[in-house]
Amino acid sequence: MPLVTVRFTRVFDKLAGNHRGSKYTVFSFDSDIGTRYGASVPAHTAIEAGMCVTAYLEKDDCWDSVVGWRNHSTGELVIDDAAQYWVSLIVVAFMAVCLRALITHWIVLAMLMLLLLYPVARLRRIRQARRALEASSRTGVQA
Repeated sequence: MPLVTVRFTRVFDKLAGNHRGSKYTVFSFDSDIGTRYGASVPAHTAIEAGMCVTAYLEKDDCWDSVVGWRNHSTGELVIDDAAQYWVSLIVVAFMAVCLRALITHWIVLAMLMLLLLYPVARLRRIRQARRALEASSRTGVQA
């Protein structure tokens, strides 16, 4: 399970931004696991020295792949917004169904179906992260 619990000893280079309607915060930090640069969290959230968080990383020790985290002091759960992936899933599925009769080449329909894979995979990852972070709060994982 890609859960990592850290306590930030120093937080620096914070930057909140938006990209295609998605909010994110990029920051760097020092902790007991070392210094990490360019960590990215999928929300505008307060990040301060002394915070203890359990993060769900998509890739081991890759802090620019944070799907979500739980702040131990507040209990706040910060996780990627699933709505944008549901919208893209519905739009592509709708296009595939509507264009099915008009598409004469099966390869074009197959390409549309391949476009469905990313939102489905992302929605599964968000659900896995939410479950893991909620389970970690029930078991009382602390740093």
